[in-house]
Amino acid sequence: MNVAVDIVLIPSSVEPFISLSNALCTEGFRLSQQAFPHITLAMGFVNEGAVQEIADEIRNWESVVIQCSQMVIDSTGKTPNILVQVDLTNDLRKLHEKAMSLLSAFRAHGADATAFVGEVSVSTSNYVADYDSCAYARFSPHFTLGEAKSDMLTHDYPKSLIADVALFQLGDRCTCAKRLG
Repeated sequence: MNVAVDIVLIPSSVEPFISLSNALCTEGFRLSQQAFPHITLAMGFVNEGAVQEIADEIRNWESVVIQCSQMVIDSTGKTPNILVQVDLTNDLRKLHEKAMSLLSAFRAHGADATAFVGEVSVSTSNYVADYDSCAYARFSPHFTLGEAKSDMLTHDYPKSLIADVALFQLGDRCTCAKRLG
């Protein structure tokens, strides 16, 4: 069986992002203890047997300092989302490339609904399958806070934080639904 996984950076304190998400996003998708704030480094489908090996590998990766630069509304999808953009440093780019390389060594093609936690939309499954198209030169690190409503960009957000590498099984909207390592 294949599993939809995400190698991510999780802030050492998730509460500021969850609180901000709940203040800004009163309807629709928002962050919670079941939808962790994260920066995706790499995602895709892998064989279930590879999950432990991937988790063991990333367990030794060092934490990184993240600098958040601005809050924006991303209107490229069918539902606008509020994002906290992150500065793309050389260290963060190298970590993204390292995660992509690791995941590509285990990549499996195709998956059914059991690859995810809970029910997912076709657009989520397609995005995971096609993640490479927004990687490498197109890598744009950010935290998604939730669905955007008008005039929401006046709130303060964390500017600098420490983040740890983790492995999650994905849920709908590419949420970090179940920690695997």
